Amino acid sequence: MNKIELNILNMINIEAIFLLLFFKTNLISTIIGIIIGLLLIQLTKNNKKNNYTRIILLIISILIYLFFLYKITCFISYNVLKNYSIIIISLSLLLISIYLAIKKYHVFIKTIQIITYLIIIIKLISFILSFSLINFNNINIDYNLNYQLIFIAFLILYLYKCTYYLTNYQIKNKNIILAIINPIYIKTISLLILGNNIFNRYQYPYVNYLKRIKYMNFIERMDGILSFEYLLCFIIFLSFVLLNIKSLKKPI
Repeated sequence: MNKIELNILNMINIEAIFLLLFFKTNLISTIIGIIIGLLLIQLTKNNKKNNYTRIILLIISILIYLFFLYKITCFISYNVLKNYSIIIISLSLLLISIYLAIKKYHVFIKTIQIITYLIIIIKLISFILSFSLINFNNINIDYNLNYQLIFIAFLILYLYKCTYYLTNYQIKNKNIILAIINPIYIKTISLLILGNNIFNRYQYPYVNYLKRIKYMNFIERMDGILSFEYLLCFIIFLSFVLLNIKSLKKPI
């Protein structure tokens, strides 16, 4: 993987994490969590690879994989495949992520490249079609701190460490900050369209605002197609964690 591909992967992973866990976290907690995460990276940057760290990361990676497999299954069951068994959805995700992880790196890289183009196209379509729905009176900023900033910091450190173990590439702080911009943009658009009260009512507001999009007054309920962007991010993230598990199993 070259640096550009790693940065794209980093952006996809951070988007997946924030959409599943921290989308409703207020802005000030998000910013402080990012700052703490970047500080933790600086504190641990000079730590050399060793088997103790490898084992800890391996255990954390397994737990994170299982947790996010459950969260993504819930997302799909709630938004996409409502009449399908959760077991079938979980097994399908498991097989897809295993397939991508056990293949050589070039297959994974090619998948990321294709998915990136699809995500960009879907983002542009979503923005163009939703622009007329934006109401700037709906914006509301909550400055109260909450405990989730700790998990934000931890997961940023986790992504940094796993990327380093997998590729020997140290993610730069500016790349992490740039990667955070997209989830914040999605949240801002959701708030501007839905308003704070409706935003907090929905479990996945970034999908629900897509239901309001219409084209020429005869194409409706485009959320199934446009939310495909998020599903692609989630699958890539699962595969990335499995790649880490595969890599971390080998002693240093």
